Amino acid sequence: MIPKVHNHMADRLEKIDFLEEQPVPKKDKKKRQIISKGEVRIFQGKYIEKFATLRLKGLNIYGYEFGICYPKNRNYPIFIYQGIYVPKRAVVTVNYAYFDLHSLSEISGLKELLRLDEQLAEERLYKKVKPQYFLVDEVIENTFNGMVATKDIDDGFEDVITLFEKWHRNLEENYDQLPKETEAFSLWKNQFKDKFFTKDYGYTATKRYLGKNWTDKIFAKYLR
Repeated sequence: MIPKVHNHMADRLEKIDFLEEQPVPKKDKKKRQIISKGEVRIFQGKYIEKFATLRLKGLNIYGYEFGICYPKNRNYPIFIYQGIYVPKRAVVTVNYAYFDLHSLSEISGLKELLRLDEQLAEERLYKKVKPQYFLVDEVIENTFNGMVATKDIDDGFEDVITLFEKWHRNLEENYDQLPKETEAFSLWKNQFKDKFFTKDYGYTATKRYLGKNWTDKIFAKYLR
């Protein structure tokens, strides 16, 4: 059996006052197949174009939670979280994807965010993992990527919320000073989506447990 999660990530996001959940048609929002199930939930905010989330339970042997948050009309890192839990093992990761890893000094508040990221990683993770190979040149180097004790999954998810709120605070406080989304950023963002949503293990797992048709539809229509 997979470890018990008492408060899933999307349920935590629902309680954040600067996020507003958006309607998703019932036929798309949830999918059941035998004893596997999936759910898509979408949030927006004043400074957020879209925060798309997916939760998957594959039989009783695989749990997966994913979220990707796009800033609204600004050159600012994309926030990504993933949680994977299987019998006797759990991994929680956070990534910050950005189009130009050579101009990070332009991102206000980034050093403080990465310092908090490192602090929470040291407190929570017992083994660090590297980003998936195709993300290495797309994400800012950080520390909160690794294995947590199965009994600490909820605490790991709460750490993700802490990092997201810090990410959002930096965006909100510096919104007027951040450059508006450039053509280069937009081009990179679309290319990043194409790469991420075809190579990420979340896509593969969702297709395996819930079928290709629903998976392709929700990845193309809601998660991108």
